[in-house]
Amino acid sequence: MSGTDAILGNVNGVLRISEFSDTSDQPIIGNIDISGLQETALIAPDVASLSEAQTSVEIGSSALSTTVPLAFDEEIALPAEATETTDLLTGLSATEAAVGDLDHANALPHEAGIFTVDESGQVSIDFLFDGGKFKSELAIFSLSGMDAYEAGSTEFIQEAARRALSNSTEGYVVISDREEGARFDGVLGEHEGRDWNNGEYLGVKSFAMNPGEQFGFMLTVKDNVQKIFDNPNKYLDRGQPLFSMAEANPDREEQIADITGDQNTFGFEDLTISQKSDEDFNDLIFKMEGANGETNYLGGLFDENTDWRNSEAGQNLIEFVVDPEDLAGNTPDTAYRSSPSTLGKLYRGWLGENDLIDYYSFSLGTKNNFRLEVDGLYEDINIQVLDLEDNVVFQKDTTGTQFARLNTLLEAGAYRVRLSSQNGLSTTYNLKLYLQSTISGITTGGSEVYVAPTTSESLDLINLNRFRSGDQSLGSDPRFKNIDGRGFSSVIIDTGIDLEHSSLKNQIVYSFNFVDDNADATDDTGHGTHVAGIVDAVAPRVDLVALRSMGQDSGQFSDTEQALQWVIANAEEYNIASVNMSLGEAIFNNNGTVIPGIGNYTVSQNLYGLGDELAALASRGVIVTAAAGNDYFVFNTPGITYPAADPNTIAVGAVWDDDIGGPVTVAGATDDTTDADRITAFSQRHPTLMDIFAPGAEITSAAQEGGTEERSGTSMAAPHVAGMAVLSQQLADEQLARQLTPEEFRQLLRDTADLIWDGDDEDYGNVNPSNAQYRRADMLALAEAIMDMRVPTLFDIDLIGDSFNVLGNDKLSAGDSFDVEFGVLNSGLDSADSFDVSFYLSENETISQRDIFLGRHRISGVTGNSVASRTKTLTLPSGSDTVLRGFKDGDAYIGMIIDSRNEIGEVRERNNRNVGWQKDYDDIEIESIQNGYPGLLTLSIDRFKTTPERKSDASKLRKSSRRADAYPIIYLDGSRQTRPLIRNKDEFNPGDFLPNGWRFSQYIESAPSSGQIPIEITIRDSDPDEHDFYDIDSSPFGQRLNIAYDPLTGEISGDQVFRIGDSLYASGGIGGPDRDPNNGDIRYHKAEIWFSIDYLFQG
Repeated sequence: MSGTDAILGNVNGVLRISEFSDTSDQPIIGNIDISGLQETALIAPDVASLSEAQTSVEIGSSALSTTVPLAFDEEIALPAEATETTDLLTGLSATEAAVGDLDHANALPHEAGIFTVDESGQVSIDFLFDGGKFKSELAIFSLSGMDAYEAGSTEFIQEAARRALSNSTEGYVVISDREEGARFDGVLGEHEGRDWNNGEYLGVKSFAMNPGEQFGFMLTVKDNVQKIFDNPNKYLDRGQPLFSMAEANPDREEQIADITGDQNTFGFEDLTISQKSDEDFNDLIFKMEGANGETNYLGGLFDENTDWRNSEAGQNLIEFVVDPEDLAGNTPDTAYRSSPSTLGKLYRGWLGENDLIDYYSFSLGTKNNFRLEVDGLYEDINIQVLDLEDNVVFQKDTTGTQFARLNTLLEAGAYRVRLSSQNGLSTTYNLKLYLQSTISGITTGGSEVYVAPTTSESLDLINLNRFRSGDQSLGSDPRFKNIDGRGFSSVIIDTGIDLEHSSLKNQIVYSFNFVDDNADATDDTGHGTHVAGIVDAVAPRVDLVALRSMGQDSGQFSDTEQALQWVIANAEEYNIASVNMSLGEAIFNNNGTVIPGIGNYTVSQNLYGLGDELAALASRGVIVTAAAGNDYFVFNTPGITYPAADPNTIAVGAVWDDDIGGPVTVAGATDDTTDADRITAFSQRHPTLMDIFAPGAEITSAAQEGGTEERSGTSMAAPHVAGMAVLSQQLADEQLARQLTPEEFRQLLRDTADLIWDGDDEDYGNVNPSNAQYRRADMLALAEAIMDMRVPTLFDIDLIGDSFNVLGNDKLSAGDSFDVEFGVLNSGLDSADSFDVSFYLSENETISQRDIFLGRHRISGVTGNSVASRTKTLTLPSGSDTVLRGFKDGDAYIGMIIDSRNEIGEVRERNNRNVGWQKDYDDIEIESIQNGYPGLLTLSIDRFKTTPERKSDASKLRKSSRRADAYPIIYLDGSRQTRPLIRNKDEFNPGDFLPNGWRFSQYIESAPSSGQIPIEITIRDSDPDEHDFYDIDSSPFGQRLNIAYDPLTGEISGDQVFRIGDSLYASGGIGGPDRDPNNGDIRYHKAEIWFSIDYLFQG
């Protein structure tokens, strides 16, 4: 892994955002793109119960994602359920993890200012600003083998110059101030006397370097690189070249700074402090791409009198670097679409004189714990979260560089984030958005990969007309006559629905637009309307839910994910039987057209953060149908798209429903002739992943703005099966007194299908058959198979709850065991054979198989007109069990379902549950339902303070060198982590100097035996003496701080720690300073730290 992954800025008109997917194999530990992941743990476990004062911590400004080149020696793995893929926007793997190795105190300073060439092997330099009167040259030189020379020595300088002059992969002169001008003119700050820029701007220049090789920068001050090489001794006293690595500079001074916090734009200071530098770091400013590295952030190095960022030239320069396209809209209607996620999303922006307001929008499908963080500021801004009616949900004003955090519980709906300048001054900002669904076991990936639609006689082909006719002469059972979808809902996740279509409007019971973040799910393409019309044709009395996740034939999987979360949260309220997703992956050309051929999977997939939502729907009995894809012409080999390839969806391909002639071409694939039950040339297919085929070519259905139209695609096949799922659940509910599980439906659908062969009569013009056997759906056969599942009712048996009581203490906690006493009455005359009684934990009085299963008890039989009384010991799930995610303390219910496997044929099947309180359920009180594990622990050191460090030879040192050099070593649950050194400061906020400050995160997989997490904090300086610590322990016997943190209660034990407002505080030095007996140097300095500890619960 390279030392840096530069991931933010504007690339090809797309706002780059760091997507810390909830499915990475490892967390990003160390300072590698950590800002989102590190701070994720700061979410309070129940933010709804906390005030802003309790959940906001003011810390120093932190710029956006950056990386410290470290020696990577340890990786920390997240659990298997938290794994995903590379961020397709940034090209970064979410599996890259690192913990820095700082066993040697001098290691870190040698890493700062070192850059690593990325895999492209091309380093580009853009000369942005010339703010110095010296006519300097900027060079890059390879560091390979440079450790043979003492940093800053004559030999080091001459070798660096030689490499720069080689004009090869060893190095280059990249900017020559004497011969070229910068991109921007002007004066940066009132302290500057004039505009020093002159010469022609030569544009962005690119230089070939070896991928993975490290290099540094050298700035000549008075002469060019050639003269430095010819006579390096001449410049040792005055005019010595300056380097990006502080240890190579006079007095080891920092001469380069990160201008914006993005670690791609840097400013050199061409004089050292001893030479009366103005410390404004604008003497030569350049932007670099193609390499990664870290320097200190400008905000912490400025002399306060020389801050030029709000000058006119400064605003222009920073806006160009950070947000040249102003992608965040300036009104609610033009808000930039954001996709918050569980592990956090970062959005980088700029506010200034010409751009005073930025808006971001997002939608939630269900209730979520929402957190917003803003840092990277250098001026005051106002932060607001607005609902769809522009009501302020919450707000906060920032003060200068202070870190701002807002937490709240948001209901399902659409929201806007509004950032505005308080005083008209400019500032950069890092907006970080987090979500944690209140639904048990659900995380939010927020994938911004695009998704697009995979876009009568058909009902007769699947035997639907015979099924519903009620005419026995046609082979139909009269009892199917009223099986028409009534009482159930089907969700259409698509481009919306024509909400005023005469055939559909009376059946639409809910709609929402996740694309535009509002309640108007009107279809603007016709695709979703056509799909909804097919579901309605199959199940004409079904209620329809329109969730718009695509617009103008495309969308993002983050919108699909929110739509699925809405379904999970509302499945019971709307009695949702099926969800149809006629959509699949799509990647777009620069001209906006879809690039075909994305997704042709041959094994099951779990992608884009949708897997947990689809699994949750399956566990709740909701059947999800998905289009198999239309790109068989592109691949000409078996495979299907995603989400059809997910194991919890029904993958549906397309067949012709009749002979319509030919040739017919759809999605590039041609059928020379057509006929019923022939697989369409365009339909993707796979012998094992494909579940079923249904009519999908030239299908007549509802059209946008009224009427009907014909469309073709697997998009048209999938809703046939979604409608069949509704009918099947209605039939099962009436005949079996229960609903089918999705797996039961899948198996019945396949077992009752008509067999078709790809290659027997297909007449393809430009694709090859797969020569495999598939299945085409048959509704009549499916219904008859459901009827066959009924248990014969030849006897007078009727089982019903007679009594139910939770014994003992009615207050229960996670993991508690308890007894229930229950009775089952057989009110019939005949004896019942053996059957099961199943027990569930529910948040409401309606007990169903969608609730949390606690166990079952086998009753060997009950004679007629008698009661079988039993006692059963049950145990609540442990607090770490994902089934309890989102389950709240308070009132709850334990209940039973009699004959839960439907083994007994009864005269009445519907009274096996929910008869009444203490008949088949009892109420309890739940407390401490979650024990707080697993989760993500984050520690942030927000402030450090010590006394000036004076050594015995201090007279030989410059003033700035007498100040503290400090860096932390942290152990979180035994895992060692470090962060960069901060030089020459006796008191500081780490966030003012480092884009991510001193923040540390560690995934906690399980609770330690003590119930508390051990934490050790050490602050050291940069001297090589291994005992050179700062004392932060109040006891006279140690310098390190050793504490234990209880994530459930937030309690701290161990060494003495005080709470001051929202911060924790520790101070050392009770035993006085410790001096080296050899030279009298102070080794242990009294120091103070202010820090915070937070925990994000993850199921």
